[in-house]
Amino acid sequence: MMTFDENKDIQFANTIRSIIEKIDTENTVTGWIVDLRHNGGGNMWPMIAGLNALVEDGTAGYFVQGKLKIPWLNENGKINGKQKPVNTYKIKNKKVKIAILFDGKTGSSGEMTVVSFLRLPNVKSFGQKSAGYTTANYNFPLSNGGQLLLARTYVMDRTGKSYKGEITPDLAVSDLSNTKNDNVIKTAIEWLSK
Repeated sequence: MMTFDENKDIQFANTIRSIIEKIDTENTVTGWIVDLRHNGGGNMWPMIAGLNALVEDGTAGYFVQGKLKIPWLNENGKINGKQKPVNTYKIKNKKVKIAILFDGKTGSSGEMTVVSFLRLPNVKSFGQKSAGYTTANYNFPLSNGGQLLLARTYVMDRTGKSYKGEITPDLAVSDLSNTKNDNVIKTAIEWLSK
């Protein structure tokens, strides 16, 4: 998600939630796979708001700067920092297993989206180490009209575990083919089927 336009953010979050709602209402879902491989980043908030349909509301993680912890609020029907509401659908079975997939091309807000699922009791992660851009950028305007972005924070998951670089999956799977039937998907399906 590479925009910070409120209407596009809401449309993106609603698209994710509508797909989840359609799958969940038309099927008996026994597990979810959230594939964040090759998600290079952009704007984390619409992704987290869209995927909120899969999880309970609450604090999904934190930005940490010095001793200051800034929580990521993950609330149904809301995109953090936006006024307009989004679809409020929640899956029927909130205890169903969720497999999170990521790889070395999962970076920045893609990694923040990964972190928003970590340490939930029904979640397990699969793939390869992430890119290691687990920071928040601050914008500094320059006198020539340019901008300088500096990483000034790191992140913590909901339990307070710090991520100051790469995120390591619970189960490393070395297949880098990134197809709909690769070994990462197969390993996740095996876990979901148990």
